[in-house]
Amino acid sequence: IEAGALLLLKLNRNRVLYQYITRKKALPKLIYEMKKQSDILSKRQNLAASELTDEEVQKFTQKSERAAKTIEIVEKGVKGKRHDHEQLSQEAQEAYEKNLDIYPKMRSLHEKLKLMVNDRPCDRYPFLKELVGYDEQIRSNWKLYDNAKVLPEQTQQIDETLSPDNTGSKTPILDAKGVSAARKYLSSNKKKLQGLKETDKNKYDILLPEMQKRYDGLIISGQTLDEKQIAELKEAGLSVKE
Repeated sequence: IEAGALLLLKLNRNRVLYQYITRKKALPKLIYEMKKQSDILSKRQNLAASELTDEEVQKFTQKSERAAKTIEIVEKGVKGKRHDHEQLSQEAQEAYEKNLDIYPKMRSLHEKLKLMVNDRPCDRYPFLKELVGYDEQIRSNWKLYDNAKVLPEQTQQIDETLSPDNTGSKTPILDAKGVSAARKYLSSNKKKLQGLKETDKNKYDILLPEMQKRYDGLIISGQTLDEKQIAELKEAGLSVKE
């Protein structure tokens, strides 16, 4: 512990922390702080020395405030899935999916930076730069997704294949390729949906109608599912025909 605390002191120059760890024999704290320094060093190795200036650090600190606003927007559910999501181009749909992957990484970095508020600017810099990079990606994807238009040929195809169901709404009649895709979508996402039901209400509310749409499409197209899958889908929250 003494040797580790001395090495940590050389890295972060925090004598108060050094005294705390050696006096309390605080091994878990020492391990945590050393892992943090390891992250800092590995990120710093990827930066050019010229980038580590006070001006650069200040610039990314200011930009990180916009990233915090992005996190706030996402958590309030302002940026949701469009009702015509499936009729957008593949590029637009992928932009939406990419943001679902980027956001947790961005949130994790933001929380880490909160814990580093008293650390040296040069230690915070690589994390700030990465956070700002994620923010720029998310905003770029939002812009692409929000401005995407339904392709004319897709609109025509949808109009030709829609037929009213017994509720008066419209459900697409699937061809062989559509049936296969819908079955695969249900099989691939039913466990995920069940897990989100317990862990993430926002993502659950996004995925559930997509699952329901695939199921309804299969039923209106004259397809059937086995009893086990019907039970699993019902348990996950879908309205199923037994």
